[in-house]
Amino acid sequence: MRRTNFIFKLTMLTAVLFIFISGAPSINGSFPAFAEEKIKFPLNTNDSFAATFGEYRSSHIHSGVDLRTKRRTGFPVLAPSNGQIVNLYGDENGYGFMLTFKADSGLIYKFAHLASFENDKFKLNGFVKKARAKANRRFNFDIDLSGENIKVKTGEIIAFSGDTGAGPPHLHFEICGPDGYKSSTDKPEKDFEIFNPFNYISPETAADDTPVNIASILLIPQDENSMIEGKPMNAYFSFKNDKTNDSAPDLNIKAFGKFKILARAFDENKIFEQNESKMGVYKIELKELFSERADGTLYSLSFDSMDYNSSRMPEIIYDMYYSNISAGNFYYKLFYESADLNAAPPRFIKSSAGGGVIEIKKGRKKIFEISASDYSGNVTKKIIEIEGAEPVQIKTKTVSPSGGTLKAENKKTRKPNAKKSAKKETAGPADTRISVEYLQNVILFKLKKTTRGGNAQIFHGAAPLKMFEHEGFQCFYSGYEKIAAAPEITVTSPDGKPAKKYILNLFKITAGETVKIHSDSLWSIRINPSAATSGAFYAGEAVLYPAGSDPAKTRAAFGEMFFSRPLSGAKIYYDTSEDAGINPKCGIYEVYSKKNMFIGNSSEEISGRRYMCASMKNFKRLKCAVLKDEKPPILKISKKSAARISKPFKYSGKAETDFLSFNLFDSETGINKPEIKFYIDGSQSGNYEYFSSSLLNCYLYDLKTGSNLSPGTHKIKITAADNAGNVSFYEKQFKIAR
Repeated sequence: MRRTNFIFKLTMLTAVLFIFISGAPSINGSFPAFAEEKIKFPLNTNDSFAATFGEYRSSHIHSGVDLRTKRRTGFPVLAPSNGQIVNLYGDENGYGFMLTFKADSGLIYKFAHLASFENDKFKLNGFVKKARAKANRRFNFDIDLSGENIKVKTGEIIAFSGDTGAGPPHLHFEICGPDGYKSSTDKPEKDFEIFNPFNYISPETAADDTPVNIASILLIPQDENSMIEGKPMNAYFSFKNDKTNDSAPDLNIKAFGKFKILARAFDENKIFEQNESKMGVYKIELKELFSERADGTLYSLSFDSMDYNSSRMPEIIYDMYYSNISAGNFYYKLFYESADLNAAPPRFIKSSAGGGVIEIKKGRKKIFEISASDYSGNVTKKIIEIEGAEPVQIKTKTVSPSGGTLKAENKKTRKPNAKKSAKKETAGPADTRISVEYLQNVILFKLKKTTRGGNAQIFHGAAPLKMFEHEGFQCFYSGYEKIAAAPEITVTSPDGKPAKKYILNLFKITAGETVKIHSDSLWSIRINPSAATSGAFYAGEAVLYPAGSDPAKTRAAFGEMFFSRPLSGAKIYYDTSEDAGINPKCGIYEVYSKKNMFIGNSSEEISGRRYMCASMKNFKRLKCAVLKDEKPPILKISKKSAARISKPFKYSGKAETDFLSFNLFDSETGINKPEIKFYIDGSQSGNYEYFSSSLLNCYLYDLKTGSNLSPGTHKIKITAADNAGNVSFYEKQFKIAR
C-alpha cells in the first residue's frame, strides 16, 4: 500500500499535460488542410468571451465563439485578414444579421447578430434593400455576393456588432472551410469543416488564468448486476473545492460492475470583471491510472474542429437530458455511443477505448483521472478511486409466495458516506403501497417501510426479486428484459394477508421502430433512428394492474409513460382515422399537472392511415392528450405605437425607426408565422418582423420602392393565426402628417 501511495503522489506531481492519442477520421471523410495562421481580432475592444467553440446547445453544438461587447451594440466589426465579402444573411430568430467573409487563404469567416452592415465604403445596405424589394419580404434574406468582387483589407470595418437574432449584445464569430459560405440555412449542399477560432486569434486576446471547474460526476450502472454503494442506481457525486490532502483521491467509491460516467464541467474567465459566463471546456479526458494497458486513456475529447453534420448532433458529446434540465450546465459524456456502431467517431473524439465503459470487478480497485482544460492551458484534474466492494450486509428472511420460508437473503445497509442519488421520476400506482420507477439499467418496485415491522416481498415467477433500502423504501429490482418477457409480479404481505399478483404495461422500443403504447391504442411512438445510443429502450406506466384483469383502456388515452433512458428525440403519433372528433383545431399536447403544452399537429399518412404527429426532444417522462384550441391569438398594439397614430403620424427621417409595434402571442398552440399578413391600403406588404414569439413590428414605408406613405388617410390591417387555425386581426385608419 505504501508503494501505491508513492506512485500515486509521483503521478500527481508530474502529470501536468493531457495525453491525447490520434483520433479516427471524420465520420464524413477528410477535408482540405489549412494552416492555423494568426488573424486580427475582429473587434477593437476585448471584453472576453461569453461562449466557446463546441458548447452544448439543445439543437446543435456551438460552432463559433461569442465575443462580449460590454452589453452594448454598435462596435465596429473588423476584417480579420485580406479577402472579400461573399454573403449577407438575415433572419429574426437565429443568426440575425450575418456577414460571411472569404479570406484570401480560402477560409470562411462568419459574423452574426450584427446591428447593421457597413454602408459608407462598401454600400452593403443597397444589396439588402434590393433583395427585400424583389421578394417583398423583410425576412429572411440570403444574398450571394461572391460575384460582386467586394475586396476588403485587414482591419477595415465591415459591419457593426448588435443583438439581432439572439440577444443580449455580442458578436458570434465562426471559421469554416470553403464550402461553408453557403451554409446560412440548416441544409447545406455538402458537408464542410468548422474550426475553433481560438486556433487563429492571438493568445493575448484570449488571456485566461481561471482553472476549469469539474464540479461533479454522475455514475451510471449498465446492467442489473452493477452496483454503486450497494445499489443498482445512478449516483451523483460532487467534488469538494477545499481539499487539504493533495495525495488523496478526490472521491472514494465502492462499486462493482460496468459503468459510464457523466462529468459536469465548465470554464470561467475571471480576468475580466463582470464576466459571469460559464463556458464549455476545450479538452476533457478520462484515464485509468496504473492500467495494465500501455495507454490508460478511456475517452478523450478535443475541440479543434468538427464537420458540419456532427455539429447538428449534440447528443454525441452531451447528455441532453441532464444538460437540458440543469439550466445550461454542461454534462459531458465520458464515453462514445452511436446508433451506428461501425461508424468512426467524429474527429473531436480522439479516443474511446471500449466505448468509454469502465468495469470494476469484486475485490479489485481502480483509480481514474478526469482532466479538463480551457484553450489557455488551465488544467483541472480529479482523481476517483473505485473499490470493487459492497457495504456490510444484514441477514433477513425471505417468505415465498406460498408462505414458506426460503433461504436467508442478504439485505444491504444504508451506505455510510453515499452521496444523494440523482432525482428519479416516479408516480403513484393503483396499489398505493407500491410505486414503480424506471432507471436506466433496472426497473424498481418500491414499498414504503412501515413502523409495524416485518418485510413484504416481491417475486417474479417463483424467484424473489433482489432488494435494497433507499430513503425509507424497500426497493425490489430486476432487469427490463425479464419483466418485459413476463410482466407479472407477486407481492407478499408480512401480516399474513394473501399474496397479490399484478401486471405492468411495459414495452420495448428500438430506435427507428414505431410502437403502440398498448395493443389497442391510437397512440404510437417512434424514437429517432439517429439517436446516439445503442441498445433498446423500455417504456411503461407507473401503474400496476391486478393480474387477470382486463383494465379498461380508452383508445384515445395516453397514460403517463416513463422511459428507461432519456430520449434525445422522438415523434408521437395519434391515429385520426378512427377518431371522428378530430378537426383542424386539435393538437397534441404534453400534459403536466398544472399546464398543457402544445407540441404539434402536423399530419402524416402511413400505410393508408392518417396520423396527427408531434416531435419531442430531451425527455424521460411523457403524458400526452389531444386537446382543442378555440382561443384566438392575442394581437394588441403597443401603447407607444397607439399614441403615434392617435394623431397625424410624423416620419422620423430614418425608415428603420418608422414602425408600429404589436404584442402578438398565443399561449395555447403558438403563432403560425407564415400566416402573419400585413396590409397597407389593401395591398399586402412583407415589411414586418416577428421575433421572440411575442413582438411584431410593422414598417410604414413601401418595401419595393423605399418610399414613405403619402400625406393623408391610410389604413393598415394585420391578421395572425395560431397553429390551430384561430385568427385575430387588427385594422386602423390613421393619417400621415404633411
